[in-house]
Amino acid sequence: LKAPLRAIGNLTDWIEEDAGDQLSSEVKTNFNHIKQRVKRMEDLINAILDYSRADRKAIQDEEVDVREMVLESFDFIGSPSYVDLKLKTHLPKLNADRTRLNQVFSNLFSNAVRYNDKKEVVIQVAATQQGDNWLFSVKDNGPGIDPLYHEKVFVIFQTLQRRDDFESTGVGLAIVKKIIEDQGGKIWLESEPGKGANFKFFWPKQKKQKETALIAATILV
Repeated sequence: LKAPLRAIGNLTDWIEEDAGDQLSSEVKTNFNHIKQRVKRMEDLINAILDYSRADRKAIQDEEVDVREMVLESFDFIGSPSYVDLKLKTHLPKLNADRTRLNQVFSNLFSNAVRYNDKKEVVIQVAATQQGDNWLFSVKDNGPGIDPLYHEKVFVIFQTLQRRDDFESTGVGLAIVKKIIEDQGGKIWLESEPGKGANFKFFWPKQKKQKETALIAATILV
């Protein structure tokens, strides 16, 4: 799938080089659109690969210091200077697949920054024990999301913004949902327009069968 995309990208570059200054500004703009869509398609292919791998069985769980890992996840997205990460509660140590849990937080942090409309972005992370689960919360001060779209944000390839305005594959939250549910957990969104978004998820202390955990999570909610 990537091979023809690379060919399109290369041919576009060669045509531009051969034409030199003969291309009008409109034609140059159209070439940029072509290259942008080639890049988007390649990103989608990579995203499909990531999604297909998201629920593969972990090789081995390990003790994870969630506080340390959250800071690593924040650093992974570049820890922008205009973003204030607040750890609102004690974050636990638990046995988990570090890579998968890191993916969850990295995707949530990335979304909180990318779609935020404030000059100063605030992300709050909290955790509480609820029965056999840890309830995690990742809250931002962004524009918020209408309840009509709370389920849509977790559907693969679905985005709430035009892709020409925000480059997004629409896969990040689908991967997050798949990882969490594979652990036997549950994720949901609490938000309304103008009041930020709060992504909450149950992460079992011990990996469970999905059905058992979802029943328990529903009761706790």
